[in-house]
Amino acid sequence: MNKSNKLNKLVAFVIVFSMVFTSILGIATGEDLSASDKLATLPITETDVYNDETYWEATRDDLVYEHYELDSFVKIGDEFLQELGLSRDDFTQEPKSDINEEKLEELLLNYFYEYDYVQTLGSVLNMLYTEDVSNTEIQQEMEYFTQLNNDVFEESLIVLQGIQKNAVLAPMLKAVIGEYNYDYIETTTSLTSAEQTIVEKILKLQQEYNETPLDDTNKLIELYINIVNQHNEYARESGYANYYEMNRMELYANGSESSEASEVAEFYQAVKDYIAPVYVYLSMNVRFEQLSAYNIPINESLQSFVEKFMGNISSELLDSYKYMVDASLLNIGTSEKNEDVSYTIRLPYLNSAAIFIKDRGDYNNLNTLIHEFGHFNTAIRDNDLSYFDEQNIDVAEIHSQYLELLFLPYSKLMYGNLANQAVTAKLLDLVWSVLTGACFNEFEEFAYTTENLNAEMLRNKFSEICRDYKLNLDDDYWTAVWHLYNSPLYYLSYSISAMASLSQLDNINHDYRKAVDNYLTLTSYDEVEFEFMELLERSNMPNIFDKDVIKNIGKSISEYASKPKLFTLEDFDMSKSPDNSKDKAEQNKPGKILPEYGDKPTEAPSENNGSDNKDKRDQNSPANPNQEGMSKNPTEIQVIEDSLSRIWFALKLAFENILP
Repeated sequence: MNKSNKLNKLVAFVIVFSMVFTSILGIATGEDLSASDKLATLPITETDVYNDETYWEATRDDLVYEHYELDSFVKIGDEFLQELGLSRDDFTQEPKSDINEEKLEELLLNYFYEYDYVQTLGSVLNMLYTEDVSNTEIQQEMEYFTQLNNDVFEESLIVLQGIQKNAVLAPMLKAVIGEYNYDYIETTTSLTSAEQTIVEKILKLQQEYNETPLDDTNKLIELYINIVNQHNEYARESGYANYYEMNRMELYANGSESSEASEVAEFYQAVKDYIAPVYVYLSMNVRFEQLSAYNIPINESLQSFVEKFMGNISSELLDSYKYMVDASLLNIGTSEKNEDVSYTIRLPYLNSAAIFIKDRGDYNNLNTLIHEFGHFNTAIRDNDLSYFDEQNIDVAEIHSQYLELLFLPYSKLMYGNLANQAVTAKLLDLVWSVLTGACFNEFEEFAYTTENLNAEMLRNKFSEICRDYKLNLDDDYWTAVWHLYNSPLYYLSYSISAMASLSQLDNINHDYRKAVDNYLTLTSYDEVEFEFMELLERSNMPNIFDKDVIKNIGKSISEYASKPKLFTLEDFDMSKSPDNSKDKAEQNKPGKILPEYGDKPTEAPSENNGSDNKDKRDQNSPANPNQEGMSKNPTEIQVIEDSLSRIWFALKLAFENILP
């Protein structure tokens, strides 16, 4: 063992061993499990970062589904071509004399609006499914719509690539949509027959997984091996050695240059050295049983309670939040018929979005609302047409996780005597994301690059990797992780986004307004406007793949957990509270709750680079590209509950960190 490794292990030992004593003393009082019922709305902090001219008019009443036929979209395409003076028989003919860039843009927008309409219908249909997962008619319609969505995109390629063949219109089209989007259309191809066959096999395997009981692990492992083999076969059809290699350059944060094997290994090792010990510390000092008993004030709705704090962070965030509430675009699902998911879904035709949260009690609902609103805010401020609206999952999750951290200083006002427990639980949640994101990705890297996989190899490797990350998980635990089967190589995004969000803890602790400014700056950019690392730099955020940065993140987590920054009412000028100018009856008016509706992701892979998913990092994410922040079959954070077990586990891990 070299000196550097010995030093790292000694540092980890000190961190882990220190919790033996804090775990004994770290038990919350258990008194006053609810926040104050007399809290006034905090003063609003005026911000002007977004600088957009977005106007939101859509409400819940506008979300209506109707059956859509492909012929309708084909007809729109024919009318578009006729306006240009072209036909499907001859795209090269001379266009109408009055066609210029301005006229082409007008006609093109009308065509893309119809595409947006189709995408929004898909979102509404998915919402209807979550309202009642037992509705067989909706299930059948969803199967139809999955194929329709692919067919609509294929039809759009025929029209747009046809225009690119016209010597007069091609340069106009490039000028109107930009070179990047022009190249995207030009280089997008349909699936070959061999690729289509593979995709169909993958779909059947994924559907079989979704229908297989989670306790039938042998069957689940067999399905996983078959899915891996089919994905690798697809990659070989595209000229790559395997599916991991096919996605490697896109996988690691889009522009981080962390695609070389040695650099990826260094990232894994830094997470093991500096974040895993912090996870053990947090895990042994959180009491979820107390947090589960938390209640928001009895005279508040979930929506109105969060609003009391949102405006103090930013007036612009408050504007988005009030629109969401007033337009009834938030649904807290309490029916047994609801799908067990929480997510934000885009409604591009309406320039809007909607949130569904499955009710899991006040504590979970409160955290989930803050998280999902981070997605909602950026979704409604994105005016791009959905046809070119690529999504970067790494960036999108920072939008939500970072906002959760910005709420941490308000924990005393929100959770009362449970403030420290709430802070610890939130930090643990994000640290868990960092660890499992790296852990599962390392496991997937092994699976997709190893020949002749079998169940024993997968179980042994998963157990080995978990030990490295200090995760006490069963050898078959990974078979219950939906993403590994339906969205391969997706999970690393949770690690990357959580790491980026946690990099701002030091600012939150010592310069809160700077942390808010960085967040607003980050969310003011389109998700794919810049490469990932450039976006972090423009938002005053560090290179999260640097070993020293990861080490400092581990320290800042420990610092905040042990002595969190917590606001009290004395920190605010309450004479400026909006409540002072409100009618008291209006002040306590409950927020709106939607009728039961929601969204289920289809399980179709998107290997065709079609409109069903433009995220190049996630070739097999849910088919609806408008959905963000989806949580399905969520993994539970592993926590040591018994005090004696905590102490023994601490000592065991501490010594593991210094022994060879």
